[in-house]
Amino acid sequence: QISATFNIYFFCVIVGGEAALLMAELLKVFVQEAAMRSLKQAEAEDCDQVDIEHFEKILPQLLLDF
Repeated sequence: QISATFNIYFFCVIVGGEAALLMAELLKVFVQEAAMRSLKQAEAEDCDQVDIEHFEKILPQLLLDF
C-alpha cells in the first residue's frame, strides 16, 4: 500500500499520495479486465491457454473502454 504522503515525480508533475492510490487501483482494474477479456477471447477460439495474440485482439476495444 502506498502512503498518503508519498509523491511521484513524473514529467515534472507531482502526484499526491491519494492520486497515486487511485492510479494504482485503476491500473489494477485495467490489468484484471485485460486478463478476463483475453481469457474470453481464447475460449471463443477454443484454445487451452491465453497467448499474446488474444491480448492483441482485445486491446483496441479495451483502450476505447477505458
